Amino acid sequence: MLLQVSGMSVSPNGDLVSVGWDDSIAFTSFPDSLDNVQSNKIKLSSQPRQLALGSGGKIAVVACQKSIIVFSDAKQTISENIEYEASCVTVASDSKLIAVGSQENKVHIYELSSNQMKKIKVISQTGSITSLAW
Repeated sequence: MLLQVSGMSVSPNGDLVSVGWDDSIAFTSFPDSLDNVQSNKIKLSSQPRQLALGSGGKIAVVACQKSIIVFSDAKQTISENIEYEASCVTVASDSKLIAVGSQENKVHIYELSSNQMKKIKVISQTGSITSLAW
């Protein structure tokens, strides 16, 4: 069965993190060679739209259709339902801010601290948000 990958990123230590239309995130490490590939696959609450890594690859943020999910060291720490449909996501280099683009032409800015996420600003745009970067 072929599945569409909707986002992937490689951490500084060489681990591959990917999300796909099977509604899951996979953390894959390559210890010595391709013969020893190890993957940890975790089910998500809804279809992922995009993935972003922060804090040197320790933090993974997934913008799903109706939620934002944060992982720290491959363990889910936050799952926040959202009232809009997410289209893309980015994480600031210090992992303290997350920006999520939406189908409603807005960018939602969240502050990330401990195991909590707090919306601090919404920025309206004139067109759809398809990509974000700090």
